Amino acid sequence: MNAKTLSVAWIGLVVCGAVAVVATGCRTRYVHTHTSPVYVPPPQVVHLPPPPQPPPPSVVVATPPPVVVALPPAPTPAPQPPPPIVVASPPAPVVVIRAESDFFEPLGVHGRWVVIGSHGRCWVPAHVEAGWRPYCNGYWQRTDAGWYWMSDEPWGWATYHYGRWDWRADFGWFWVPHTQWAPAWVVWREGGGYVGWAPLRPSVGTGVSVGFFDYEPAHAARAFVFVEHRRMLEPIRPRTVVVNNPTLINRTVNITRVQVVNEIVIAEGPKPEVIERESGRPVRAVPAHEFRHREETTVAARERNIPTASRRVGPTPTQHDPKPVA
Repeated sequence: MNAKTLSVAWIGLVVCGAVAVVATGCRTRYVHTHTSPVYVPPPQVVHLPPPPQPPPPSVVVATPPPVVVALPPAPTPAPQPPPPIVVASPPAPVVVIRAESDFFEPLGVHGRWVVIGSHGRCWVPAHVEAGWRPYCNGYWQRTDAGWYWMSDEPWGWATYHYGRWDWRADFGWFWVPHTQWAPAWVVWREGGGYVGWAPLRPSVGTGVSVGFFDYEPAHAARAFVFVEHRRMLEPIRPRTVVVNNPTLINRTVNITRVQVVNEIVIAEGPKPEVIERESGRPVRAVPAHEFRHREETTVAARERNIPTASRRVGPTPTQHDPKPVA
């Protein structure tokens, strides 16, 4: 076979192979070399997932820098004076006593006025029981000015906070007026679980203390009121609380301490802690001026002839004083 014949055969072979590839959907292909055809498998199609997309860039809103406006410095305030200290004034007394004659009309309806020796005009209470004595109907209230006597008797606002009491056989108990106010005018004794008090007599002066016993035995027996420590805070009643035992005079000692503080006479007696411990009740001190104001307001509303700040009683009509009693 010559060269021309081989070329025609080769061309025919190639054409036939191309036709075969087209007929089979191009699923196979043959590679012919100069020797023999070699089978080459079709390429495999691999479907790969799309590559991950990067996140969209964050939208950054640029905040403009704050505008700083330079202000002038505030003026330094001028130094201010400290606020004034306000001290609340105690309530003014409701009852206003300027002279001893201010007692004449208010007490005249509850007793009689007599002149007794050097004491001058004195007052004797009416309608009291036999064996009665001062400071036996009422109760004790602790204050910042000592023990305050609150009387149940209508005239107690005067006779237990002003003046002094004394006793004579021909008059019994009589009251000597004075304009000095005090929570109570008493002398104190204490001992053996008992505490007692009696009117501070006109002959006893006020000083740092009362270091003596001014009552003779016969007088003391009818003057003192004794109660047990545990019952001192109870309402004092002659028939229920008062211990009528004259021998207690000798079983007790004088504990009175009289002093003047801020123009108030204080006759200090038993210690509050002793009364609190023995009675089992708290002893709370109240301001004396507030307790006085409360008492006098009540009395002024009840008694219309008491000299007060809002209404002053006129001078007592001129009258002849009885002759002094020797």
